[in-house]
Amino acid sequence: MLDHLSYFPSPKGKNAADEIFNKIMTFPTELLIKTEHDKNVIKKYILSFVNSNPPKCSYAGWVTGELDDYVNTCISNYEKKILIRRKFKGIIKSIVYINLIYKEFIEKYYAPNGLFEKNMSNYWNPMLKKNSVWPPPPPENK
Repeated sequence: MLDHLSYFPSPKGKNAADEIFNKIMTFPTELLIKTEHDKNVIKKYILSFVNSNPPKCSYAGWVTGELDDYVNTCISNYEKKILIRRKFKGIIKSIVYINLIYKEFIEKYYAPNGLFEKNMSNYWNPMLKKNSVWPPPPPENK
Protein backbone atom coordinates (compact mmCIF):
# COMPACT_ATOMS: atom_id res chain seq x y z
CA MET A 1 0.00 0.00 0.00
CA LEU A 2 2.83 2.41 0.80
CA ASP A 3 4.27 1.66 -2.65
CA HIS A 4 1.05 2.85 -4.18
CA LEU A 5 0.98 5.98 -1.97
CA SER A 6 4.57 6.83 -2.87
CA TYR A 7 3.42 7.85 -6.36
CA PHE A 8 1.18 10.59 -4.96
CA PRO A 9 2.48 13.98 -3.81
CA SER A 10 2.23 15.03 -0.19
CA PRO A 11 -0.59 17.40 0.76
CA LYS A 12 0.14 21.07 0.44
CA GLY A 13 -1.30 24.20 2.02
CA LYS A 14 -4.70 23.94 3.64
CA ASN A 15 -4.93 20.14 3.33
CA ALA A 16 -1.62 19.63 5.12
CA ALA A 17 -2.58 22.19 7.78
CA ASP A 18 -5.88 20.40 8.39
CA GLU A 19 -4.13 17.03 8.79
CA ILE A 20 -1.61 18.54 11.22
CA PHE A 21 -4.39 20.23 13.21
CA ASN A 22 -6.44 17.02 13.41
CA LYS A 23 -3.37 15.12 14.61
CA ILE A 24 -2.69 17.78 17.25
CA MET A 25 -6.29 17.61 18.47
CA THR A 26 -5.91 13.85 19.07
CA PHE A 27 -2.76 14.40 21.17
CA PRO A 28 -2.97 14.65 24.97
CA THR A 29 -1.78 18.26 24.62
CA GLU A 30 -5.35 19.53 24.44
CA LEU A 31 -4.56 21.54 27.55
CA LEU A 32 -2.82 24.01 25.26
CA ILE A 33 -5.97 24.58 23.24
CA LYS A 34 -8.64 25.73 25.64
CA THR A 35 -10.85 28.08 23.62
CA GLU A 36 -12.01 28.66 20.08
CA HIS A 37 -9.61 31.60 19.91
CA ASP A 38 -6.70 29.25 20.65
CA LYS A 39 -7.92 26.90 17.92
CA ASN A 40 -8.03 29.72 15.40
CA VAL A 41 -4.59 30.98 16.41
CA ILE A 42 -2.98 27.57 16.08
CA LYS A 43 -4.74 26.95 12.75
CA LYS A 44 -3.35 30.21 11.38
CA TYR A 45 0.10 29.38 12.71
CA ILE A 46 0.05 25.89 11.20
CA LEU A 47 -1.10 27.21 7.83
CA SER A 48 1.64 29.85 7.74
CA PHE A 49 4.21 27.26 8.83
CA VAL A 50 3.14 24.79 6.12
CA ASN A 51 3.13 27.53 3.47
CA SER A 52 6.63 28.65 4.43
CA ASN A 53 7.97 25.05 4.75
CA PRO A 54 6.01 22.86 2.34
CA PRO A 55 6.40 19.07 2.63
CA LYS A 56 9.11 17.69 0.37
CA CYS A 57 8.23 14.00 0.21
CA SER A 58 5.61 11.70 -1.26
CA TYR A 59 2.32 10.92 0.45
CA ALA A 60 3.80 7.71 1.89
CA GLY A 61 6.65 9.69 3.48
CA TRP A 62 4.15 12.22 4.74
CA VAL A 63 2.03 9.56 6.45
CA THR A 64 4.93 7.61 7.94
CA GLY A 65 7.11 10.35 9.34
CA GLU A 66 6.94 13.90 8.12
CA LEU A 67 3.47 14.51 9.54
CA ASP A 68 4.77 13.70 13.03
CA ASP A 69 7.74 16.03 12.53
CA TYR A 70 5.44 18.87 11.52
CA VAL A 71 3.15 18.18 14.48
CA ASN A 72 6.04 18.19 16.98
CA THR A 73 7.49 21.37 15.48
CA CYS A 74 4.11 23.15 15.57
CA ILE A 75 3.41 22.08 19.15
CA SER A 76 6.84 23.16 20.41
CA ASN A 77 6.59 26.54 18.67
CA TYR A 78 3.07 27.09 19.98
CA GLU A 79 4.21 26.22 23.52
CA LYS A 80 6.99 28.80 23.18
CA LYS A 81 4.41 31.35 22.05
CA ILE A 82 2.24 30.53 25.08
CA LEU A 83 5.21 30.89 27.44
CA ILE A 84 6.14 34.24 25.91
CA ARG A 85 2.53 35.44 26.29
CA ARG A 86 2.46 34.22 29.92
CA LYS A 87 5.74 36.02 30.71
CA PHE A 88 4.47 39.19 29.05
CA LYS A 89 1.28 39.05 31.12
CA GLY A 90 3.34 38.51 34.27
CA ILE A 91 5.53 41.51 33.49
CA ILE A 92 2.48 43.71 32.90
CA LYS A 93 0.84 42.50 36.14
CA SER A 94 4.00 43.19 38.13
CA ILE A 95 4.26 46.70 36.65
CA VAL A 96 0.63 47.35 37.61
CA TYR A 97 1.19 46.11 41.18
CA ILE A 98 4.37 48.17 41.55
CA ASN A 99 2.48 51.23 40.33
CA LEU A 100 -0.33 50.60 42.85
CA ILE A 101 2.17 50.21 45.69
CA TYR A 102 3.91 53.41 44.60
CA LYS A 103 0.62 55.34 44.56
CA GLU A 104 -0.26 54.07 48.06
CA PHE A 105 3.17 55.06 49.34
CA ILE A 106 2.95 58.56 47.84
CA GLU A 107 -0.52 59.00 49.29
CA LYS A 108 0.66 57.99 52.77
CA TYR A 109 3.88 60.01 52.46
CA TYR A 110 2.16 63.31 51.60
CA ALA A 111 -0.91 62.79 53.79
CA PRO A 112 -1.52 65.17 56.73
CA ASN A 113 0.75 64.13 59.61
CA GLY A 114 2.58 61.90 57.14
CA LEU A 115 6.28 61.27 56.92
CA PHE A 116 6.93 64.15 54.50
CA GLU A 117 5.20 66.69 56.71
CA LYS A 118 7.13 65.56 59.79
CA ASN A 119 10.48 65.61 58.02
CA MET A 120 9.96 68.95 56.32
CA SER A 121 8.53 70.64 59.40
CA ASN A 122 11.71 69.66 61.27
CA TYR A 123 13.83 70.85 58.37
CA TRP A 124 12.05 74.19 58.00
CA ASN A 125 11.64 74.80 61.71
CA PRO A 126 14.47 73.14 63.66
CA MET A 127 12.91 74.20 66.96
CA LEU A 128 10.30 71.43 66.52
CA LYS A 129 12.91 68.67 66.74
CA LYS A 130 12.62 66.76 69.97
CA ASN A 131 16.33 66.28 70.44
CA SER A 132 17.39 69.78 69.44
CA VAL A 133 18.95 72.29 71.81
CA TRP A 134 16.76 75.26 72.49
CA PRO A 135 18.26 78.60 71.61
CA PRO A 136 19.25 80.83 74.52
CA PRO A 137 16.59 83.21 75.77
CA PRO A 138 16.76 86.77 74.51
CA PRO A 139 18.56 89.27 76.69
CA GLU A 140 16.46 91.24 79.11
CA ASN A 141 16.31 94.98 78.67
CA LYS A 142 16.96 96.96 81.87
